[in-house]
Amino acid sequence: MKKRLPANAEFVSIPAQFGFEAWKTYAARSMAQALGILDKSHDAMFRAIYVDKKLDIRSPTFASLAEFYSQYGVSAGSPRVRSPSKRDSSYNDALIKAYGVESTPNFVINGKYLVTGQTAGGYASIEP
Repeated sequence: MKKRLPANAEFVSIPAQFGFEAWKTYAARSMAQALGILDKSHDAMFRAIYVDKKLDIRSPTFASLAEFYSQYGVSAGSPRVRSPSKRDSSYNDALIKAYGVESTPNFVINGKYLVTGQTAGGYASIEP
């Protein structure tokens, strides 16, 4: 999707925490963002969790996440291998609430138009 945007458009991905266990995937995503590898690792992380079931997101440790991200040249001892800050998660949670996002994937355009699977005519209509 990012590749098809016009030059003057910006795509910003915001992690969401829905449900009790969601903080773990949020932590994994935040870690990848802090390490600067989010764009190249996100699809593989999704596949490892939900398709291949190679990573149990119900009980990950920072060590297991660091091990996963090592394939992207990250050292498990990197100081950036950390939990997301309270400031980051509070800010993201406030944005999600303000936009009225209740599930994923959702897109907010220009900070005011919410596009959901339902408004797009089904989730199959939303291109990743």
